[in-house]
Amino acid sequence: MNRVLTSQAKSEEFYTRESALEILIPTKSIVVLYIPPKEFVEIEGGAHDMKRRTLFQAAFVGAVAAFWSGASSAADTASKLVVADQSELVRNLLEASGQKKSLDFNIEFPNFAGGPAILEAIRAGALDIAYVGDTPPIQARASGTLLPIVGTFTREVAQYRLTSRPGLVINKLSELKGKKVSYVEGSGRQVFLIEALNRAGLKLSDVELVNLRVADLPDAIRSGTVDVAVLQEPHVTRLVKQVGASPVLDPEERKLLPSTSYFYARPEALADPVKVEEIKRFLTAFVRAGKWSNEHEKDWAKFYFSDFQRVSPEDTDAILKGQSPLIFQTSAEAIPHHQKLIDILYQAGSLKEQFDAKGSFVDTFDATIEQAREGGS
Repeated sequence: MNRVLTSQAKSEEFYTRESALEILIPTKSIVVLYIPPKEFVEIEGGAHDMKRRTLFQAAFVGAVAAFWSGASSAADTASKLVVADQSELVRNLLEASGQKKSLDFNIEFPNFAGGPAILEAIRAGALDIAYVGDTPPIQARASGTLLPIVGTFTREVAQYRLTSRPGLVINKLSELKGKKVSYVEGSGRQVFLIEALNRAGLKLSDVELVNLRVADLPDAIRSGTVDVAVLQEPHVTRLVKQVGASPVLDPEERKLLPSTSYFYARPEALADPVKVEEIKRFLTAFVRAGKWSNEHEKDWAKFYFSDFQRVSPEDTDAILKGQSPLIFQTSAEAIPHHQKLIDILYQAGSLKEQFDAKGSFVDTFDATIEQAREGGS
């Protein structure tokens, strides 16, 4: 008999697993976990500190989008803004800062694990805009899908960390040669790894690439499936404490690339005047929320890392020490770094075409971002 577990949760998500696949559909106010016989699904990073193992497949994401679209009337679909989230960061930031209250229209934050899954959902028309890392907009464009970037936020110090398995310590980036390394094409982890190899005078062919999903990375380090993976907090601190993993110790690793993220949009959403106004209001709220987190970093860290992610206060402090403030950029300010990312991927052979970064941005929301970052939080 199949088991169904339900619980009230802050996260408004519906998880299901069919055969060997797991897909995510947003719903209202409950979490439902469907588990076939003799199978177990782990969910990591949620409000209940469960391990999240979200395994997305392109065909099923399309099916989810079709189901979701068919379940709503055309009027209902047109009246809500759907924003893809990751690690439930956006939703939590808006709630912690109080900015969620300013969004008095219908807005949803389905949670995803990584850029590739988001790309399939936005292609299927299930999303309006999405929070992604620095590489997904490039890979989408390279595959023939132009998803204009509407907002950019960055930190001078990268949030990605090269992390080695228990029993292995990497002192210099050059020691990556010959190691089994996680590779998530279409994720920001991809360009971070490539730049790490560049700094060491290495190429992708000098390491053994292991293709993994974002959700599989912590377990890959824990089990020793890979020698090194590109991770984010709180996973780095957890794995160091729990199993003796180690961040790469070379100081150069902290200087590789800034931690840049984007909101990119479905072109059809940008052609809808109502959604454009909703996106403006959302970006205003997000920038103000980000400014609040810069000014109240301990309050934000307690809300997100300690209370939501269930990270200990000591580990939360360690995470804070490794972070730099959020910086919000206009399209003109963001284009040069985006071009650098394109060039890195092209020179590594990961892109067939070296295109102009300007074509990936719209300046529609630049004035909104400028006003929000200059005003009070």
